[in-house]
Amino acid sequence: KMENSGWIKFHRKFNEWEWYQDPKMVQFFVHLLIHANRESKKWQNWTIPPGSLVIGRLRAAAILGTSEQSVRTCIDRLKKSGSITTISTNKFTLVTLVDWDFYQSKKTKSTIKQPPQ
Repeated sequence: KMENSGWIKFHRKFNEWEWYQDPKMVQFFVHLLIHANRESKKWQNWTIPPGSLVIGRLRAAAILGTSEQSVRTCIDRLKKSGSITTISTNKFTLVTLVDWDFYQSKKTKSTIKQPPQ
């Protein structure tokens, strides 16, 4: 099972994203961000790299309270806008967030200032 603990970085400029006005797109993209691997993991003879996750459309639809067609539409829109890439099989889809390293890198300096000593 994929680990679901820890934080994700979420930039304020997200409100300028082309799909920001579409609640289903926002919900689906946040779902991808939250569930993407933070480090490489093996799963059924696949190596799932950081910024990637395995999803099933039916399960994602059930989790998100939407239809399989809605999940398929979100995937198609995100692929066309260059936000994700996918590899599909007859059982699952491997989704990779294109800019994961840029947005979630541990190397990014924190903007939180330490309190004075």
